[in-house]
Amino acid sequence: MRNFLFSCFFVFIISGAFGGQTTVCSSQPTIDGFTCSLGCEYVEGVYNQCQVCGVGTYKDEWGVGPCTNCTGPVNGTFLKSEEEPTLYTGFTADECPWTITCKAGSYWNGMIYFQTNEILGCTNCGIYYNATTTEDFTVTGRGNSYESDISIYSLANVCQPKIYTLNLDKNTSLENLVVDKTLSAQPGEEASITYENKTIYAKYGVGFSDNNQGAWNSRLPSSAYQPSISIKQFLGYSNKKDYNECENSLVFNSDSSLNKNWNEIGFTSDENTPVELYACWANKNLEVHYLDNNGNEVSAMSQQCSINERNGTFECKAKKFTGSVEGLVFDHYECCLEFDAESKVCRSPCNSKESLKPDDAVPIPLTNPSIYLKAVFAKCPAGKYCNNGEQKNCPAGTTSAEEAEKAEDCYMPAGTSGTEFCDKNGCFNLPGNEKISYFPSLS
Repeated sequence: MRNFLFSCFFVFIISGAFGGQTTVCSSQPTIDGFTCSLGCEYVEGVYNQCQVCGVGTYKDEWGVGPCTNCTGPVNGTFLKSEEEPTLYTGFTADECPWTITCKAGSYWNGMIYFQTNEILGCTNCGIYYNATTTEDFTVTGRGNSYESDISIYSLANVCQPKIYTLNLDKNTSLENLVVDKTLSAQPGEEASITYENKTIYAKYGVGFSDNNQGAWNSRLPSSAYQPSISIKQFLGYSNKKDYNECENSLVFNSDSSLNKNWNEIGFTSDENTPVELYACWANKNLEVHYLDNNGNEVSAMSQQCSINERNGTFECKAKKFTGSVEGLVFDHYECCLEFDAESKVCRSPCNSKESLKPDDAVPIPLTNPSIYLKAVFAKCPAGKYCNNGEQKNCPAGTTSAEEAEKAEDCYMPAGTSGTEFCDKNGCFNLPGNEKISYFPSLS
């Protein structure tokens, strides 16, 4: 029997919670006071103990608690009637009728929920929009549902986003740089990098485009990109011009995604006033490593080359090699983007120029800001001797074999194919078949 009664009571509550009103309250005494029927609350001191919920309130279950505030919009009004006081009272669900009038130039932004205190309702379009309405409009509803067609008063229909111009300053004195292309390029190829100011357009809250008609995308268009290479890395666009400050105030990231909220970009109420943003850069030194002919680094020759932002230039020339190998003479540098220090092998030869002479321009790598120049020596040619990295002619009348290291290695060849002396009476060769040293032994 107890189970049966409970089931019936349960069905009664659910059916009452679908909505409706009451003008008559029922009550039952409890240990805590009186429990009141749906649409009613207990009021101490009132003769009947329970009375119907007032305008703007409801109660959807039996209980001793008070009525609950109905859901309604900010600054809205719950309907009431002086002629029929019970017309809008005693609600048994969150269905109290309400009305609100929004001023021209505003849109419908939902409702306020008393439980969460969301701030919604009539909202001005704001300084970044042009309103399309010139008259007030009224919205009606019940609780958290609408009786009016609210779609025609939505942000998209009432407020037209303004279109702004974004001037993107390159923020560098450089005009262009020539860089060594990636490993997939053909040997001898170079890439010309150009730095220039950009102009794009933004439709507030919608997106960005390279023209003021759209299409609008969430990221900057490709025409807004700045090149990013090893010695000059593009970080994004900032409203700060100083390199030391811009990285912490980026408006757009290096991948052209928006890094701030729309209202932080720098727009004003005047869409004809362009927003000025500046490219943010991390300038890096080009590290030039010099290696001897065995692949060992000559740290004393290491070189750092940097961009000169004052005159917009970058200059990096190969140094004269200071090391030497007796009997050999420096010929050129082998240029590498990567070098295996263990095996002493160049893994990634420079594409634009595989060999360099002193005073040649050092190629700019596209990615990693370092480059390796390995000294390559050639045999000292016949008739010369080479020491301390210098090539010198043998004394007059003498010659030498390849790889001669000093003047003592120079000699005069004897015999019929050797050194020949001539005067007005004729010519003769040094006798014998031996080489006559330029510095013969004194013993």
